[in-house]
Amino acid sequence: MPDEISKLSNSDNEPTYKVITMMEDLAEIRKKQQSSISPGPSVASREEIPVSKVAAPLNLPISEKVEIPQPQATSLPQESKIDRTVISEIIQEIEPQQIKADELLKRAKFRRLIRILLITLIIAALFITAGYFVYSKFFSKKSEPTPIVSKTPPPITPTKSILNLDSKENINLVNNTTEELDNILSALVKEEFLGMKEIIIKSQLPDSNKKIDLINIFEILNIAYPRELFYIFNSNYYELFIYNAGGDEGGNLGFVIEIEPNDVLPIRELMGNWENSMIESFKPFYFGRYRSPDSFNFKDATYKGVDIRYINLNTPKLSIDYALLSLDDKSYVLFATSKEGMFEVIDKILTNSNLSKPNFEESETNPQEFIESES
Repeated sequence: MPDEISKLSNSDNEPTYKVITMMEDLAEIRKKQQSSISPGPSVASREEIPVSKVAAPLNLPISEKVEIPQPQATSLPQESKIDRTVISEIIQEIEPQQIKADELLKRAKFRRLIRILLITLIIAALFITAGYFVYSKFFSKKSEPTPIVSKTPPPITPTKSILNLDSKENINLVNNTTEELDNILSALVKEEFLGMKEIIIKSQLPDSNKKIDLINIFEILNIAYPRELFYIFNSNYYELFIYNAGGDEGGNLGFVIEIEPNDVLPIRELMGNWENSMIESFKPFYFGRYRSPDSFNFKDATYKGVDIRYINLNTPKLSIDYALLSLDDKSYVLFATSKEGMFEVIDKILTNSNLSKPNFEESETNPQEFIESES
């Protein structure tokens, strides 16, 4: 058969044909593909493309070796150089942000430190307070209160009784309790008699022969009083009395106390301030007969030239009356729980002093008249 092909190819009567093998066809195809593809990264080499081996016919003319052009490897673009100015600008933008972050971090640490300090101080204060409480309650010795030392002059010793009453009632307390004294006085005001009776209260504790001071009577009966009056009521001579004008209402308590003439103005001011609570303070003097008044404002009145401050309670023949009376060389505080009792006290003092009226400025009114203000 090769001879036949050779004859056909060398025959003069027939045209000569070029025999192209399959390898050459593949090379031609690759060439066209390479021309249509732009240069790029390295192309797979010839050996990487699988090629089917085809045996050429025998006695065929062998064409010249056709070299398949290898694609040129494209070189990567060189690394471009970054402008130093650009780098500097980037750094300048980043640095402020970094500085701000550092400042925020420092502030956060500072605030945390302040919180820790505050918490420590609070805990320390709590421990100190608790320690002081425990120490003062269980370990410290309680100091005794300092006794009040009177700075007033020695007690006034009268040459004779203030009211010069013939009727007297002596009371000897055993226990010095409120209930004991209240029961005795309640029984006395219910007794039937007319006029005024002096009440002399003594105690078996500590000295049964000594008359109890007026301030002690106040304390036994739980009568609240201004502390400024303590020295005056405790040191000076006084007389406690019951006045009974007759009738079913019974008697009324009152007292008179001798004071220094120089103390009149200060005591007048103290008594005026006491008016706000005087009604409540002297409830033990009412013995259950108290009814709240329509008005808690004291009024002014005058009896035989003596100025009186008073308030009527909503109970027959029950009121609060007080006055300050000054004579030639003596002064008194007068207190009564009825109008009639106040008049009787004034009359007694003026009678004992051989005066029809006190040594005040002359009054235009009749000294025997009782003048009540309309306020």
